[in-house]
Amino acid sequence: MKNLTLREKIGQTCMPKSDDFERFGGKNALKDYPIGALYLSPDTGIKDRAATAGYLQELNESLKMPLLVSSYEAFEKGPGTIVSDMDVFPSIINVGAAASEEIAYKFGYYQGLQFNAAGINWPFFPVADLDARLSNVMICRCISDDHRLALKMIGSVIRGMQDAGVAACVKHFPSTDDYRDPHITNAKNSSPLEDWMQEQGSVYKAAIDAGVYSVMSAHVSFPDVDSDLTPNGVYVPATMSKKILDGLLRNDLGFEGVVVTDAVNMRGLQASYTMEEIYIGALNAGNDIVLFCDLDYIDIIEKAVKTGKVSMARIDEAVERVLALKRKLGLLDENYCAGMTLTAQQMSQCKQALKEICQKSITLINNAGKFLPLSAQNIKKAAIIAIAQYPDYIETLQPLKAALQQRGIKSDIFNGLTSDAYVEEIKSGGEMLKKISDEYDIIIYCPYIGAHRPLGSPFFSGDTVMTLWQCMEYGKEKSIVVSLGSPHVYYEYFETSPVYINAYSLTPEILEAVVEGIFGEIDFVGTSPVRLTP
Repeated sequence: MKNLTLREKIGQTCMPKSDDFERFGGKNALKDYPIGALYLSPDTGIKDRAATAGYLQELNESLKMPLLVSSYEAFEKGPGTIVSDMDVFPSIINVGAAASEEIAYKFGYYQGLQFNAAGINWPFFPVADLDARLSNVMICRCISDDHRLALKMIGSVIRGMQDAGVAACVKHFPSTDDYRDPHITNAKNSSPLEDWMQEQGSVYKAAIDAGVYSVMSAHVSFPDVDSDLTPNGVYVPATMSKKILDGLLRNDLGFEGVVVTDAVNMRGLQASYTMEEIYIGALNAGNDIVLFCDLDYIDIIEKAVKTGKVSMARIDEAVERVLALKRKLGLLDENYCAGMTLTAQQMSQCKQALKEICQKSITLINNAGKFLPLSAQNIKKAAIIAIAQYPDYIETLQPLKAALQQRGIKSDIFNGLTSDAYVEEIKSGGEMLKKISDEYDIIIYCPYIGAHRPLGSPFFSGDTVMTLWQCMEYGKEKSIVVSLGSPHVYYEYFETSPVYINAYSLTPEILEAVVEGIFGEIDFVGTSPVRLTP
């Protein structure tokens, strides 16, 4: 560290998005803005594993210290969300449904291998938050709503990741019990500290005891720990609270690794502070890296150090932790190179682990009259009815259609049960569904609500509700409901459905496993990781 200039030290605490970094000049900016970490965005235009690793290695060659790298939705949906020749994995709630520490380890390890192969060494995962049914932003991103199950699984995920050579990062400390979304408004944890320590806090303690390398702070207030107020009179968020980060996280829970902020462009911060106040306040509160900062962050913090608003001791403390993390990951080794080779055997093992996670997590909730399993020989035509509120949903259901057709079943996907003139459909007594019921042997309803899909609410609204109004008016005896996102749509919309399945995620492997279970090729062995009734 003694060989680093002040700007290079500050740069180690700076983590911009790659698309913002490129607009600022990319590699050509590194001489004046020597960043220490980078968040890969799909907008950067990188495609496959080799291109990703090559891009990162080129940047590293212009820096004294290689970059810590995270990426878009890293580990929340798998490496395939950013690297085209890698796999998309199910959500971590599938680990909770499988309720197996072996599955949890594989979930961490095999994704870690794929991320590492692309040079992405710091996926921001796993989520330690406990599920809150009314929180749109956390849908399917949590292991469970039961701290006992979550703390049992989270250590295995962490060990898997770090054995694969990437740094785990538990988030979002201290978590929220609020339905509000800090991306767009204030959020709060209203628990008494004693209750928090026994439940949510115990999950963080399990992660720390498992040796997690890093923690992400949340733009969530925790008044029982810090009742100070922001300039506009709301409780200070954890990101800006020394009492929560240095006091609760480091002193009380014993965490010694890197603390990174959640994205600082979120409304939960910007509603109360200027960007300069965020940068300075986040560092002084105990964060070691600031996520989604612009490159002028280095200028602002350099000035803050020189004027005494941030101490040199605080900078050195943060940099020491960042360099310790890089050392653990081998980034400071003389021969370090971004990316690694995956053998054909390793890729095959990844595929097998992915299949196993999917097959062992899908949960059969209702099966009235033992309707399932069905015989594929007795089914000639299947109707798939999509119920969702985001544009790409129909396309993502194509593997479900393909899996049915591979079994000799002609299948069609319908975008809900309404037309643009949905009122006329209602007046006509649901003639569209009657026609489907007459023509098809089974009807598979596929509701989907995911985090921010739709934005702002964990419920269906608008025209989509008209499909819910009509569904099962005809053909109830041949209908199956498969939620491919939130398990809570069961209670909200489908509690009276005779046959109901929670699959939790929307990936090709999940859709194949759903079909395997429907036709008895595998057993549905998952158990619900969340309470299905309030």
